[in-house]
Amino acid sequence: MVTTPCTWFEDYTAPSHWLGGFERERRPVRTLEALQALLAPHFALTRTLDLPFLIREHARKFQWSVALATGWIRR
Repeated sequence: MVTTPCTWFEDYTAPSHWLGGFERERRPVRTLEALQALLAPHFALTRTLDLPFLIREHARKFQWSVALATGWIRR
């Protein structure tokens, strides 16, 4: 199982390591497509799912997001 909120920020990850969230040759690169390209030689994608999650920043502020979850089985 791999999960990601698909938020790519330079503060946390160098752009050279991003799996999505940018354009290559005028075409958007999506995180799921990049994961598939990296994992497909060794794993089969069995499921994708949106997983909501909540982050409490302080007593009165919360951040609600949805992560992409993917299930994989070794080939």
